[in-house]
Amino acid sequence: MIVICRNCGAVNNVKRDKKLHSVINITCRQCKTQTSLQIGVSSRSVDTVKCPACGYRQPNTDRCAKCGTDIITQQREFSVLPGEGEKKPKTLADRYKVLTVIAVVLIVTVFLTILTAIFFMMKSSDAYRAAEVYIKNNKDIRETVGDGMKFGFLPLGSVNISGQRGVADFKISVKGSRGSTDVDVFLRKQGSGWRVVAMAYTDRYGTKRRIVPPADREG
Repeated sequence: MIVICRNCGAVNNVKRDKKLHSVINITCRQCKTQTSLQIGVSSRSVDTVKCPACGYRQPNTDRCAKCGTDIITQQREFSVLPGEGEKKPKTLADRYKVLTVIAVVLIVTVFLTILTAIFFMMKSSDAYRAAEVYIKNNKDIRETVGDGMKFGFLPLGSVNISGQRGVADFKISVKGSRGSTDVDVFLRKQGSGWRVVAMAYTDRYGTKRRIVPPADREG
């Protein structure tokens, strides 16, 4: 006969006496708790509990009879901490954060797209191409940066056109075999062509130099 101790949950194998007794006394082999059983009388069902650590099911006691885990403490910890693989439900604040991040990413993407389009249009303009040609042919710039002249990918500046007239200014990074410099170019449009009216750059010694084409010099 198998008897489960109500105190510690231990399983006790009890040999049933051939002599008929109305009441038998059983001592738990583990906790030494004595239990009296009435033969022929059905007992009420015992509340059982499952150990959170090992999964052993036993009568509702404070400690697991199999692994010795404190069941009450473990149940408190499991009620506070999410189970393994269990996902916390997203709150309204979490969803708001996700939407905010998505909105910021979209705004930055649109801004960068517009900015790249503006720079591309600027570099494709007749004014910018005229500025590049003038820089390449200027001996002062060549002496400063050397051969193999290359221009920066993102120039700064603006182009304003009104009918047959217009003005433009650029800040262009120029790099060559000897070094690099930033060139400020100012242009004016008359009719169908652009003409450089002034230019400034920094030489190898850190001195700011200004270049004025002969046609625009005073006197």
